[in-house]
Amino acid sequence: MTKSDLAIVQILFAITLAVVCIMVVVLMLQHARRIRSLRLRVQAHLLWSSMCLISVYLFLLAVAHLYTEHLWFEHVGYAHVFWGLLKGRWGLLTKFTAVALVFIGINSFVGHRICPVSVEFARWTSDRTRQFYVLHAFLIFSVSIVLAVPMMFFWDDFVRYENGPEWTGTPETTFQKLLFVAKEDLSTDLDNGSVTENLRREFEKNGVVLSQDVDLESFDFNQRSVKWIITDRGNKKTYSVAKENDILSFYVPKDLSFFLFEFPVYWRVSLWLKMLMWVNLLVTGFLYNFYYRRDPQTMARVEYYLVIHGSILWLMLLAVSLWRSQINIWGVLYRSRVPLGIGHWIRRIVDGLGYIDNKLIGAYHVYMICIFVIGVVILVNLFWRKRVVWYSLIVAWGLSYLILVQIYPLAVYLVQVRPNPLTAEKLFLADHIRSTRCAFGLDRIEERDQIRGGATLESINQNTEIRENIQLWDRRVLYEVLMDSQFIRPYYQFHPYTDVDRYWVDGKCRQILIAAREINSEWGSGSQDWVSQKLTYTHGYGICAVPVNEFKEDNGSPNFWIDGNPNNSYKNLDVNRPQIYYGELTRDYVIVNTSQKEIDPQNEQYQGFGG
Repeated sequence: MTKSDLAIVQILFAITLAVVCIMVVVLMLQHARRIRSLRLRVQAHLLWSSMCLISVYLFLLAVAHLYTEHLWFEHVGYAHVFWGLLKGRWGLLTKFTAVALVFIGINSFVGHRICPVSVEFARWTSDRTRQFYVLHAFLIFSVSIVLAVPMMFFWDDFVRYENGPEWTGTPETTFQKLLFVAKEDLSTDLDNGSVTENLRREFEKNGVVLSQDVDLESFDFNQRSVKWIITDRGNKKTYSVAKENDILSFYVPKDLSFFLFEFPVYWRVSLWLKMLMWVNLLVTGFLYNFYYRRDPQTMARVEYYLVIHGSILWLMLLAVSLWRSQINIWGVLYRSRVPLGIGHWIRRIVDGLGYIDNKLIGAYHVYMICIFVIGVVILVNLFWRKRVVWYSLIVAWGLSYLILVQIYPLAVYLVQVRPNPLTAEKLFLADHIRSTRCAFGLDRIEERDQIRGGATLESINQNTEIRENIQLWDRRVLYEVLMDSQFIRPYYQFHPYTDVDRYWVDGKCRQILIAAREINSEWGSGSQDWVSQKLTYTHGYGICAVPVNEFKEDNGSPNFWIDGNPNNSYKNLDVNRPQIYYGELTRDYVIVNTSQKEIDPQNEQYQGFGG
């Protein structure tokens, strides 16, 4: 939470203080008029004037802060970003507060309609009920705000969710959400690498249309299983098929955009909804407890209708738990689910799904079945109305989560993984290694055997390319030359160790020493103000390129092909954009594209898209 957010909180507090003060003063004046008390009137006016002065002071102080922040961001051209961030954070607070208020309020209203004030006992219970409703309304409002405040801190996840791009590509792993298990006779169709009627029919049952332009690519996954990647070009979808122990399993892969942009929001919203359900149960239970103790007639209505209302709330909580369980299955890709942190030493070796994670996914599926069965029994119990069934279901739900999600993975680790982890993780490690090699393009590297040995005069003469690129310039010496002859401005600097690279020049591969003239962020740090350091001196300019073995005959200095001032080209080597915003010596940020003019030899501003 930033200072601007605290300023908004201060504004809301000032307004609330003023409203409460006005209400109290009005009540005091009405009471003073009835009892004709001048002293009470004076106290009311003193209270009103003092509280209004405090509220106005707090309000103006917060508004002044927001206004100065607006002027600063407007000066650098980012006022829309400033207000956009505030709007996003406080918009989330407003939305989640409204959802909590409406949901808990509806359940409280249902309880009120179920248990109205009985006519027989209205004389004794009306005032007490009215006072309780005021307390209950304040409780609902406070709880809703407390529930919504944490969501403000995750505004960046919601921004990525709303603006995240869609991504299509091949899946990274076969261990993902199970769609259906195909018949074994489809193995022959897949081995043939063709789209058959049986294969197309199986996919159509699940809403997938396979056309003739589908690629069926198979490769060895290990000795006992074969993995296929099926890409449907027409529908721009990709499917993963794994054959293990003669059982074909089809998986619908989640693409990268889901885990980068959608999953964080789903994870936080599902957790928030689960918390909302539990808090609503507590608030609603507090309401029914009051009704139960208010009068005998309401007690009877509570005993009858609480079963129905409670069952509906319980079913909603089970539905959220089902969704949460599915999200936890996806979340296995992010973190280890072994209790008490056991097994983290494996995580330090490899990321991604492992043996325990694969078992945990199956345990979650069983747990979801248990949740579904519990929901069915709750519906049946609406007719039985057995309190013992409720208690039994609560115990069964807790035990199923404890055994399946917590104890079972721990037991798998202790019994199967810990004694011999490499054997258990072998298949998963092989898949991780293969995926990593594909991701970095290492699977396309051509391997060659090199004969070790010392260089001879004959071998050097036979390889003229190597002979012409023997490095004679010492990088440390070249740095001194650069700082002496190419140090055109005091706010530029070079890296102490110039880089060595190779470029094609005149049809030959030439080895070149290349150094970037970067901005010196520490130049004038004691005298330069913030605007100069962040808005004016923002980038370096140009490079210096020197062949590793060429000198000038007159003075023995380096033969600069490119010196960057103003020479920015040499034969086919051209530097189109000499401005350097990202360098090896860059340690701090700068702000570009503002109304402040940047220092640049060509009088140009930032033209890139990064940052």
